[in-house]
Amino acid sequence: THVDALETFFGTSHSLEFLKKSKLPVLVVPEEAMFTTGFNQKIDVSLLVDNHYKLPMDTLTKWVEWLKPKMHITHVNDNLTGKASTEEINSLEKLYDTFLKYEPVIHILNGVSFSQAVNDFAREYAIEMMFAFPARHQFLGMQFTGSHTKNLVFHSQVPVMCFPAEE
Repeated sequence: THVDALETFFGTSHSLEFLKKSKLPVLVVPEEAMFTTGFNQKIDVSLLVDNHYKLPMDTLTKWVEWLKPKMHITHVNDNLTGKASTEEINSLEKLYDTFLKYEPVIHILNGVSFSQAVNDFAREYAIEMMFAFPARHQFLGMQFTGSHTKNLVFHSQVPVMCFPAEE
């Protein structure tokens, strides 16, 4: 994910281009990432969810069944009020019910910076992998508001599994 400042601003890294075009989940591993869990132990996985788009549940379920992780269902508040909307809470509870057998814990994070809030959470809870669900954005919108996936890929301290959006 190493790119220069101009590539970061325009979102032209090879990682981001691959994420945009792939129809399969893509694991982005930062250089400093370290796994502390062996393959025969559960890993802590955080599902970064947003209720504005449909999650690829079939693919997600396959990965969860394979990993059998300690699951955290995580939403980052953009509104800085410290409260999630009713729609956001309903979306989180639906995921909770879907993955009940993995005893998920729901977290609602607040912070000025999406990537900082996620990295602080990952550090505090010893999260070893993030599952992200990139939404498709219009080019100009991304240039002015930014993309959470872009920020996460460039600034994450743990591996991020990006699942392509369902069409």
